[in-house]
This record gives sequence, C-alpha cells and structure tokens, in this order.
Amino acid sequence: MVLSVPIPKESNIEVLGGGDEFLDRFLSFHILKKNMSKIVPIILIVVFFIFIYYLFDFSFLPKSCPEGLIPERVQLIHPSDMGPLSSYDDFGKGPGSRWANGTLMPWLHCVKGNLKGQNVNYFYCSDIYYHYTPIDNEGTIGKREDYAIQLIINPEDLTEEGYNVVEYKCS
Repeated sequence: MVLSVPIPKESNIEVLGGGDEFLDRFLSFHILKKNMSKIVPIILIVVFFIFIYYLFDFSFLPKSCPEGLIPERVQLIHPSDMGPLSSYDDFGKGPGSRWANGTLMPWLHCVKGNLKGQNVNYFYCSDIYYHYTPIDNEGTIGKREDYAIQLIINPEDLTEEGYNVVEYKCS
C-alpha cells in the first residue's frame, strides 16, 4: 500500500532536493510505467504494419512522381472556348505532348474543373498512365513502375511551348 501526502505549492518543503520538478518527473514515469501494458502492443502493431508495407507492393497508395518526368508546359489543342483541351484532334493529328524526359505522352483529354475541390479556372488532365522499367548499367532489368498521373493546367498561361502545368499528382 502506497501512502501519499499532497504537498501544498505554497509550502517551503523540498522533496529530495527536487521540489515540483521531481514530483512531475516521478508522476510522469509512474503513469508511463502504469500504462506500459497498453503502449507496448500499440508499438508492436505499428512495427508490424510497417513491416507489411515494405514486404508487399501497395501500388494503390499515393506515390511521388519520378524526378524530371513532369514537364513545365504541355502542347494541347483547344478547339473552342468551352470545349476540353486535348493533345490530338478527332483525326489523330496534334502536337503530341511529351514528358520532360522526351517520351511521348499518351492522348490527353483535359476538362475544366467541375468537381468538389477543383478550380473552375483550370483544366484537369486525369488518368495519364506512365510506365517505366529501369535498366541498370550492367543491363539488369528492374521492377516495372506504373504511375497514374493527373496534370492541372492553367489555360490562361499559353506560350509557344504550350500550356503551363500548375500542379501534378502521381498515384
């Protein structure tokens, strides 16, 4: 049985030379020790999930885009003021946008923002798929990386190089 006696803050009594600081440290250690049976399982669960994350491929989680892939500008066709932006016209002709590394992009179809959280002044090019298979200097083929990319375009910022890419997301 533990007997505790509260010490008023106004008193001049010093407990083992530590005063309030000693009591605060003792109580926080006591609370930690008392709750250790709850803390250890939580830590083990977190470590388990980190292990599982690195063991399996979770391609559905958001990824960062590969370095040097997203261009600052893309070539698109704007057939009318109200219509979508596209990389090719209905006949398959167009400027053919390229990634920053020179690879030709697939057909882009960009629509004005119309969903919750989107900006109505920008165009959103969704579901642009990019696949990359690294090959090291010795010629060994690495694991294929797949990305679904969304580009956000400012239609007001057009130069000879194309429309400005305001933002992008990879998953």
